[in-house]
Amino acid sequence: MNPLDDAWLEVSPYLDQALELEQAQRADWLSQLEGRLPAIAGEVRGYLLQLEELNARDFLGSNPAAIPHTARLAGQRMGAYTLEKVIGHGGMGTVWLARRSDGRFEGRAAVKLLNTALVGHPSERHFAREGSVLARLQHPNIAHLLDAGLVDGNQPYLVLEYVAGKRIDVYCDRHNLDTEQRIRLFLDVLGAVTHAHINFIVHRDIKPSNILVTEQGVVKLLDFGIASLLSSDSGNPLTLVTQHGPVGLTPGFAAPEQLRNEPITAATDVYSLGLVLLVLLAGRYPALEEGKTPAELIRLTLDSDMPRASEIATDAKRRQMLRGDLDNIIAMSLRRNPAERYSTVEQFAQDLRRYIAREPVSARAHTVGYLATSFFRRHWVSVAVATMIVTVVIGAVIGTTIQMAEAQRQRDHARFEARRAEAADDFLKLLMFSDLGPARPTRTFHERLELGVQMLDEQYRENDPLFAGHMLLELGGHFRENGETARANALYEQAYAIGVQHHDAELMATVQCVRAEGDASAGIGKDVVQRLDEALQLLSRLGQPDATLQAECLRARAIVQRQSGDISAAEALLRRALSVLESDGSTHRRIYVAVLNDLGFVYLNSNRPRDDLKVLQLAGTIEDRNGRGGTILRLATRHNIATALYSMGEIRAALTELEYVYKRWQVLEGGEPEDPIATRNRALLLVRMGQPQDTLQALRAALDRGRSTGHRTALAYVLLTLGFAYTDLGRWADAEAALSEAASLSADGVGGERSVRSQVEMLRARLDLAHGALDTARAHSEQSLRNAGYRSKDPDRTLTASLLTAARVALARQAPSDAEQFALDALAVAEPIARGPNTSADVGEALLLLANSHILAGKRADTKRLLERAVECLSNGLSPDHPLTIEARTRLEDLRTSLG
Repeated sequence: MNPLDDAWLEVSPYLDQALELEQAQRADWLSQLEGRLPAIAGEVRGYLLQLEELNARDFLGSNPAAIPHTARLAGQRMGAYTLEKVIGHGGMGTVWLARRSDGRFEGRAAVKLLNTALVGHPSERHFAREGSVLARLQHPNIAHLLDAGLVDGNQPYLVLEYVAGKRIDVYCDRHNLDTEQRIRLFLDVLGAVTHAHINFIVHRDIKPSNILVTEQGVVKLLDFGIASLLSSDSGNPLTLVTQHGPVGLTPGFAAPEQLRNEPITAATDVYSLGLVLLVLLAGRYPALEEGKTPAELIRLTLDSDMPRASEIATDAKRRQMLRGDLDNIIAMSLRRNPAERYSTVEQFAQDLRRYIAREPVSARAHTVGYLATSFFRRHWVSVAVATMIVTVVIGAVIGTTIQMAEAQRQRDHARFEARRAEAADDFLKLLMFSDLGPARPTRTFHERLELGVQMLDEQYRENDPLFAGHMLLELGGHFRENGETARANALYEQAYAIGVQHHDAELMATVQCVRAEGDASAGIGKDVVQRLDEALQLLSRLGQPDATLQAECLRARAIVQRQSGDISAAEALLRRALSVLESDGSTHRRIYVAVLNDLGFVYLNSNRPRDDLKVLQLAGTIEDRNGRGGTILRLATRHNIATALYSMGEIRAALTELEYVYKRWQVLEGGEPEDPIATRNRALLLVRMGQPQDTLQALRAALDRGRSTGHRTALAYVLLTLGFAYTDLGRWADAEAALSEAASLSADGVGGERSVRSQVEMLRARLDLAHGALDTARAHSEQSLRNAGYRSKDPDRTLTASLLTAARVALARQAPSDAEQFALDALAVAEPIARGPNTSADVGEALLLLANSHILAGKRADTKRLLERAVECLSNGLSPDHPLTIEARTRLEDLRTSLG
C-alpha cells in the first residue's frame, strides 16, 4: 500500500490504534472492526502480519535496529542514546524511551524509528522532513530535535525531547481546570504554532494527542511529521501556499482545504486549533458519540458547517459559558472558507486574550449593545452600584464613558507617538546633514550621538520630560552598542531621575532592567541584583507591563544567571522572554532578535555552537524579513555567526564572514567598528590563522577603547588576545604584562566569566611552556581545564582549547599517555559540535596531537590514518599552508618514508 494514496488516508488512523494496543487486546479490537468495516480491518490485519513476519525472520539479520517493533532493540545505541523501552507506536514508526549514554551528561529522550517496511518508501521522505522541520524550531512549547542519523546506513532515527505528560484534554479534565485556565493553557499552544509559522512551517496535524502537558503545566506540541514549509518568495509568508499532494492527516481535525487538496496556509492550522479549543471547552468532539468512520468525518467536514460549541457542550454550565464571545471565536476559527477565518494564529490568540480581559473581541460585530455589555463585564461592581442609583441614563453614561476613555487614550498615545516621530525625524536629519559645508569635518558616530543628546535636552527636557526620559533610554542604548558603557550609564541615570520625579514606574523599571543588562554584559557587577529587584517591584505595580519591557527584564536576569554559572536558568528565562514576545505578536521588534542572540550566547557558553548557529540564522532571517538586512544590527548577527563558526573549528570560514562584516561596516559607518569585542574577535581569528602581527595595531586601539569605556569584560578579552599574539611572536615580556592585567580583572570577578578565567590559566600554561617551565605549565593547564568544566555536565566553550593546550604540555613533558588522553578528550568535544567530519581545525589539531602521542609512545597502528585526516581537517578549517597543516603533512610524509 502506498502511504501517499487515498487508501492509506483511510487505513492509517486505524493502524495507529491497533499498534497502540497490547497484543491481547488487539484481536478483540480487530474482530469488532471487521463487524463494522471489514475492508479496512483486512488491510490493518495484513499490515500487522507483515510486521510479524519481518520480526520472525529477523529481517536484515545483523542489523537489530531495523526491527523497530521488537523488544530486542532494548540496549541498542542510536547515536549518543541507548534505547530502553517502547513508549509509542504509529503507522509510520515506533517511539522508544532512551537515555543519554556517551558520558557527557545525563538525560532522557524519545527516539523515533521509521518502520523497516517503509525504508526506501515514499514515507521515508515524511520522516526526513520531520527532522528538517524540527531543526528550524526552538520554542519552549515545542518538543525539540536533539539529534538525527542512520544506523548501519539504512535505518533512520530522530532523537527528540522526551515529554512525560498527558494529552491536553485529559490533563485539563484530570486537573479540573476552569474555562479561563484552559484558555490560558491553550494560548501556550498558539504561541508554539505562531513560532512555527514565523519559521514558515505549517504543522497540518494539530489534534489533542499531539499536544502534551507535563505535570508542571508546560505545554509541548509534538509530531511535525507531515508539516510543510511555506513559501517565502514574496508577500506575506504566512498566507502563501505550500506544496500540494495528499499526505497523512487526521480526518475530523483536518481542514476542508486539506481534504480537497487545495493550497495550505497558516489558516489551515487555525482550523485544527479551533477544533482543539472546541474539545477543551465543550467537553467533546462534535461527531464523537456517533462513531463516524474517517470517510464519514471527511464528508461532514466538506459538506456541513461545524455546530456552535454551545450546542454540543456536555452540560448546561458549559453551554452557558460558551454562548456569546467564545462561540463566535471558535466559529470564526472553523469557517470552511480559509479566507473567512483568522488569517493568523496570533489574531486567534488576541481574541482569546481579549475575552479573558473582558474586552470586545474581533469575532463579533462591535455594536453599541455589545460594547456596553463588554464594559459591564469589566466593571460590573461599579456598574452595579450605579444601577442602584439610576437606571434610566445608564446606556448613555456607558457609551459616553467608553468614548471619552478611548478618546483620551488615543489622544495620549497619538501625542506620544507624534513626539517620538518628530524627534526621530529631527534626529535623522541631524545625522544626515550635520556634516554639510567645507569647513565642517566629518563627525564620528560618538559625536553624532552627543549632538542627539544636546538636541533632546534643548527641545524636549522642559516641554515633555517623560518623552525626553524615554529618548534618553534610546540614546543610551546606542552608546552602549558603541561600547561606551560609562556614557550610556550617565544617560540612564538622567532618565531614571525623570521617572522618579514624575512617578513613572514604567520608565523607572525600563531603566533599571536595561542598565542591569548592560552592566552585567560589561562585567560591572555592582548593584545589578538590586536594580533587578527594584524593577520586579515596579513591574508588579504596572498590572500588564509592556511585552518589550518584560523581555528586557528577563534578558537582564538571564545574563546574571549565565554569569553565575546557572546556564539552564538563563536558557529558561530567555525562552520565556521569546514566549512573551511571540504571544504579544512582537517578533518583528529588535528586542526579539536581541533575545535570540542572547540565547545563542548561552548555547555558545555551554559549548553548543550548533544550537547557537541555529538561533542566529533564525535571527538573521527575521531581520531580513523585516527590512533590516542591510543594517548594523544585521551585521552584528553575522558577527555572532562568525563566532559560532569559530567555536565549531571553522576558522577560515569565520574569518571570511567577519571580513564581510568589516567591509560592510566601513561602507555604512565610514570606519572600523569601535566595539572592542568585535575588534578582539577578528584579531583572535587572525592569531589562529597564523597572522599575529596583523592584529597588534587593531588590538592596541581596542585596548585603549576598552579602558576608556568601562567595558571590563571586553578589556579582559582584548588583553588575553594580545597575550596570545605576543606569545606567538616570542615577545614574552609584553605577553606577561597583558596576562597580568587580564588576571587582575579575572581576580575581581569580571562578570563571573569563567571563559576569562580559563583563558588566563591557558595563557599562563603556554608562556611557561615557551620558557620550558613544564611543572608550572602542567599546573596551569590543569587549572584551565577545571575552569572550563572538564568532565562536568556543563563544559565551557574554551574546553577544547584547554584540552589541546594540556595535550601539548603533556607531549613536552614526555608523557604520551596523558597527551593521548587529552587529545582523545578534545576530539570527543570537538567532533560532535563540528558541522562535518573534516571541517573543523579543532578536530584536525586534536588528531595531530593524538598522532604525535602515538609516535612518542612508539605506536604505529592507525597513526597514518590519523595524520591523513588531520591534514584534511586543518586544510579545510585553517588553510593548506597553515603551520599546523604543514606540521601534520610533514609528520605524514616522514611516517610514509619510515614505513617504506
